[in-house]
Amino acid sequence: MKNNIENFVKSFGKVDKNGFFKFEGEFYRYKKEADNFVFSKLKCENFYDLFKIVAESKLDLFMKTVEGFIHNTNGKLTPVFSRLGLLESKIEEVKDFPEFRGGYRVYEKIFNSVKVLIEIYDCIGDFLEASTFAGKKPINLKRFFEGYYHAVITDREVKHNVVFSLNISENANITVFNNAFVKTVYFLGESVFAQIRGKEKSVKYEISADNTNEAEFMSDIFPFDFNSEDLDPAMLQSSMYFEFFKEVCQKNEINFEEFDSGIRIKI
Repeated sequence: MKNNIENFVKSFGKVDKNGFFKFEGEFYRYKKEADNFVFSKLKCENFYDLFKIVAESKLDLFMKTVEGFIHNTNGKLTPVFSRLGLLESKIEEVKDFPEFRGGYRVYEKIFNSVKVLIEIYDCIGDFLEASTFAGKKPINLKRFFEGYYHAVITDREVKHNVVFSLNISENANITVFNNAFVKTVYFLGESVFAQIRGKEKSVKYEISADNTNEAEFMSDIFPFDFNSEDLDPAMLQSSMYFEFFKEVCQKNEINFEEFDSGIRIKI
């Protein structure tokens, strides 16, 4: 038994210094010290409570980090955009001068780039705002998911190993418990992202929504299969995040169904 579990632990590859795994149906907590693992068995209910604390703390840290970044950089970006606007009339006056040939096009590129960046910040702001509101109110899914996308790709591994595709109608709106909806989207995303972190692996992740009260999430790793008695840290994280996704849905009037290539959420 000991040799078997040690061989299983050695097969993990690159993992966090602390975490959990499942072996022969039992849950374990581990700590990595240099190249060695120290691990101890956990009761099922203790594991669930511990992992939920970890997951909620990670979500809270993620939101605070993104919010802090947006707040600190937006304060510097907005004055740049305002000053570019003040320059526009002056640039217009000299754009046809031979010595300024091409200068106006450069100005336009800078202006439009800053404008797009501010629009990205605004979308991230909508996503963050939804995370702080516990009640029900409408969400525009296009702005929400664009904000979500730009927020999650601040994680380098997600940015480089997840191929995103957003197909969201401009008029796709839902009325839902905002904070709960953020959690469903975050936990479902983490159940996908957990499987690529620390690995030479990439996945597709497509989010689609039209003007009905539903959204579809599709990936080449759906449907999930977590029936194994042995789950390494990545697959156990994926499994637990998916459980939390289902739990939040069930508690907040959010219906979902699984199909061959994805998950459909219905409000």
